[in-house]
Amino acid sequence: MDCKYEYSYYQIKHGEKILDVVYDKRVRLIDVKLLNKGVDLKNLVAGDIIKLPSKSCCCKKGSLYRIKRFESVFAIAIKHDVSIDDLLMANPYFDINAYIDGQVIIIPNSDYKKSVDESHYVIGDGENIVTICKKFDILPTKMFELNPDITPLEYVCGTRIKLY
Repeated sequence: MDCKYEYSYYQIKHGEKILDVVYDKRVRLIDVKLLNKGVDLKNLVAGDIIKLPSKSCCCKKGSLYRIKRFESVFAIAIKHDVSIDDLLMANPYFDINAYIDGQVIIIPNSDYKKSVDESHYVIGDGENIVTICKKFDILPTKMFELNPDITPLEYVCGTRIKLY
């Protein structure tokens, strides 16, 4: 993991589950898991002590951002001048269809985006498989081989694909 965490200790209260703590403390579950390796977070009982990331956490990928109520991923991307694909690359466990207000994500910095952008391309408006293949002198079969998780129908504007 690229993030170096400062943390504090937290004592589990009676009847409290890890998802309650994550929501109440507004921290990312993946960060809690990384800080508490070897701890069975699903079976916590009152009195157990876990580590929670502090708000002053810093990350090489970028800065932490707390999602506001009713804020869309699209609005976050525009506000921070990043693509949705950049957000997803920096937050591999983030589900854009199931997030909550107060959830913490990483807003990728320009150095992180640059390292990702060297081998990736974001499909532009009006581009399709044929135009991309012509533009980069690549066979469609090679492009599909490099992007096994993307179906041909998903080659649309805004999709990040690997070309090399």
